Amino acid sequence: MMRVTGRIWRAATVESTDVALTDVPTIVADADRLLWLDLTDPDDAAVTALAGALGIDASAVEDALGSHERVQLHRYAHYWSVIAYSATMDRDAAAQGHESRLVRSPVSAFVLPRALITIHDGGFDPATLAERWDDGQEDLALGVGTLLHAFLDVLVDGHFETLQVLDEVVDNTEDIVFSGKVDQNSFPQAIHQVRSELAELRRIVLPMREVVAAIQRHRLIAGELAAGRQVSPLLAHAALAPDAGPGGDTVVISPGLDPLFDDLYDHVLRATEWTDSLRDLVSSVFETNLSLQDARLNQVMKKLAGWAAVIAVPTAITGWFGQNIPYWGFGAISGLVASIVLIVGLSGGLYLILRHYDWI
Repeated sequence: MMRVTGRIWRAATVESTDVALTDVPTIVADADRLLWLDLTDPDDAAVTALAGALGIDASAVEDALGSHERVQLHRYAHYWSVIAYSATMDRDAAAQGHESRLVRSPVSAFVLPRALITIHDGGFDPATLAERWDDGQEDLALGVGTLLHAFLDVLVDGHFETLQVLDEVVDNTEDIVFSGKVDQNSFPQAIHQVRSELAELRRIVLPMREVVAAIQRHRLIAGELAAGRQVSPLLAHAALAPDAGPGGDTVVISPGLDPLFDDLYDHVLRATEWTDSLRDLVSSVFETNLSLQDARLNQVMKKLAGWAAVIAVPTAITGWFGQNIPYWGFGAISGLVASIVLIVGLSGGLYLILRHYDWI
């Protein structure tokens, strides 16, 4: 069942936390208000009806309600459409035998000139957003860009937490490999699982760089145009939305948010680099384990060869003295003594030599 939560601000002060879907078009049209609306486990018909009332295209609604869309940002005449994913890890499962499990949940958002509408299933906690805005209400005076930044920042923070869990898993794996206590039956499967989770996480984290970069380009070029500077038409078309919709409204990111979006872009880059470094590290751990296995096998084979050489000496001597034809010392105590002396002397000498060269 769809759950509706939200906030209405007027002059950066909370006016109401009770938002009805039927009131959304009126609230959005009020230039003095700012709205955040969250739809959890959305009802397709209700979302479609709301989108129609707000002038949101059917194709954008279809993408927002889909579960297998790629991370992206689309700019329309009077709104933006953002599709992203939250990522979480079961820390307890990750700590037990590398049984880490990545949980990815699609989160979509419509960014209007004075509203942010988030749509998702139960995998994303909207309370995190509410807490963020309660702690920094002064930034809400800067408009919808504050809501968009908080939304993206919460997602990226979740990516960092997931990467931290995976980093701990990889560190534990390294310790196990170098301790020599690897269960070779389950180790390849565990490594493959972590590598697959990192690959899946990378498909979430990497495109976020383009989403934030598109916002950065929009802000920079909009600032250049506002200052009256010349901008290439091709560059302006790529960075800015089409002409504004009815009433001339379009999404504007306040220049006062530049430091926040710059910091967000830096976080996205760090998350991307961390993901790539962990993937390389997992491959290195796997290859290191194979190398250590080969080294241990060589050590075992070397010791077996050394002991085989030592055992060959008494075998050869007893074989000689065990012949059923006359030889020196045949049928005499001196032959027994000679064989024992030769076995002990030659075997002991060969053992000491091989021991000196660390063969046994």
